[in-house]
Amino acid sequence: MYTPVKTEHAGTAGAGLSAGRVSGMNELKRLPITEEASPQVRLRLQIERYRQSPGYKVVFLTHNLGGGTEHHLHELAELLKAEMDVIVIRPAGNGATKVSFGIDPYLSPCLDITLPHDYPALLDLLAYIGISRVHWHHTMGLDSVLYGLSRDLGTPMDCTLHDYFLINSNPVQTNSRGEFTPNLREQAPQYVLPDGHSLPRWQQEQERFLSGAERIFVPSRFAIDYFSLHYPELKYTLAYHPDWEAEQPYPSPHSWPLEKGHKLRILVLGAISLEKGAHMLKETARESGRRKLDLEFHLIGYACQQLGKPVKQHGAYTTDQLPALIMSVQPHLIWYPAMWPETYSYTLSEGLKAALPIVAPDIGAFPERLEDRPLTWIQNWKQAPADWCSFFSGLRDNWNDLHQDFGNSNQYGRKNTEQHFSYASDYLKNTVRVSPSGEGSLDLAWLERLASTGDTPSSANSLANRKERFLRLLLHCLQHPVGARVASFIPVWIQRRIKRLLSRRPLKDIL
Repeated sequence: MYTPVKTEHAGTAGAGLSAGRVSGMNELKRLPITEEASPQVRLRLQIERYRQSPGYKVVFLTHNLGGGTEHHLHELAELLKAEMDVIVIRPAGNGATKVSFGIDPYLSPCLDITLPHDYPALLDLLAYIGISRVHWHHTMGLDSVLYGLSRDLGTPMDCTLHDYFLINSNPVQTNSRGEFTPNLREQAPQYVLPDGHSLPRWQQEQERFLSGAERIFVPSRFAIDYFSLHYPELKYTLAYHPDWEAEQPYPSPHSWPLEKGHKLRILVLGAISLEKGAHMLKETARESGRRKLDLEFHLIGYACQQLGKPVKQHGAYTTDQLPALIMSVQPHLIWYPAMWPETYSYTLSEGLKAALPIVAPDIGAFPERLEDRPLTWIQNWKQAPADWCSFFSGLRDNWNDLHQDFGNSNQYGRKNTEQHFSYASDYLKNTVRVSPSGEGSLDLAWLERLASTGDTPSSANSLANRKERFLRLLLHCLQHPVGARVASFIPVWIQRRIKRLLSRRPLKDIL
C-alpha cells in the first residue's frame, strides 16, 4: 500500500482560508455552498462534507468525451446517491486533469491538477476523504500514473468496458468504411496506437491493468465474448446499465395503422456517424426513391454526412423533447442501422420506452436486449441497401395484418433482468467504509492554488470549444448539396481524422 507523501507546494492561499494545514472546520461546515462563494471556499466545503458523510466514497475515472459513458456515470451516481458520494477524475485537455467533487464538472467544486506532478498530493487528499472503491470507466486521455490509484489507496478496483478501446485503441472496431471487422490489421489505420506501442505490447499492458480489477463490468454478452477472444483469462460480470432495471418491464409495442395509399414511416434516432449507419440510411433512402417504394425515412437527430431529400431530418433533441417529436412524426417503426457492435446503446433504450416496433441489426447488444420482444425484427447488419428496401416493403405490404396483433403483444424483459447483476442491490455489496485519514494530511495551499475557476461548456476562451464550434460549422455545411459534393472527394479516413482532431466527443454531444 502507498504511504501518502507530504509535499510542500509554493504559492499563497486564497482569501478566507488558512495557508497551512486544516483548521477551522466547524466554522466551514456551517457555511452554505453558494454560487457567490469563491471556488476555494466551495471546494473546501464540499471536501469536508464528503469527509463527514456516512456514505461510501467512490472515485470514477473516465474520458471527457461525453456520450453513453458519461450518461452511465450520471445514471449510476443518481441511482445510489443516498448511499454513495462520487469523485470524478477526467482529462481536461492540454495535459491537465480535472477532479470534480460531484458528478457534473460544471456544477460541482473542482480541482485542476497536473499529473504526474500532483499525484502524491492527490493521494493525500483522497486518503483524507476516505475512499472505498475506485471505478474505471475509461482510460483514454488519463495519465498512466493513475493506473496505480487503487493499489496506492489500498482500495478495490472496478472497471466497466463501455467500448472496445482496451483491445487496440479502436473503441468501435470498424474499418475505414465504418463497418465492423474483427480483423485488427484492417482496423489499424483508423485508430493509431500510442507512440512506441506495438499491438502485443498494448494488449499486455491492458490485460495487466484489467487483471487488477475486482470486478470487470460489461453491458452485453456480445461484448464479453468479444473481449474474451483477446483476454480469455479475465473474469467478466454481465451488468446491463441501471436503466434496464429501472424500466422493467418495458411497455408493449404499439404503432399507428397504415392508411391506404400512405407510406410506411421509418424513424432513425440519434447522432448518426458512419458506425451508426449514416451511409446505410442515406443509400437505403436513395434506393427506395429510385424504386418509387412507399417508404418514408425520418431522422430525429443529426448525421455525419449530407443525407439528401429522401431523408426528412428533424434536428437534434433532448431526452425530454423526444416523446413530442416522435408523436409529430408518428413513425410506424424505429430502425437502428448500426454497423458496429454496440456494447449497450442508450438510443435503443429510448426506442424501447417509446414502445414502437423495432428493426435492429444482428450485431452487438441488439439481439440480446431485444430477445423475445414482440413486433421486433433482427436483420443481417451487412445486407445491402436494396435488401433493406425489400425487407421494409414486405413489412409495409403486410402492416395492417401485423397491426391486428399489436394488442396481443406482452410486456417483456423482466425475466432477463432477474438473471443479471443489479447495480441497485449488488454494486455496493461487500464494500467497506474507509475511515478518513488525519486532518494533518490535507495541504490547504495546494488546494487553494488549484481550485477550478468554474469553466463552463460555453467558455469562449476554451480551445476545445472553438474547435467544436468549427466542427459544427463543417457538419452544417455537409447538409448542403455543395458541401456534400466536396466531401465525396475526400477519403473517409481523412474525414474521420479531421473530426477526431477537432473533437473526440460523440456527434450528439457536439450538436
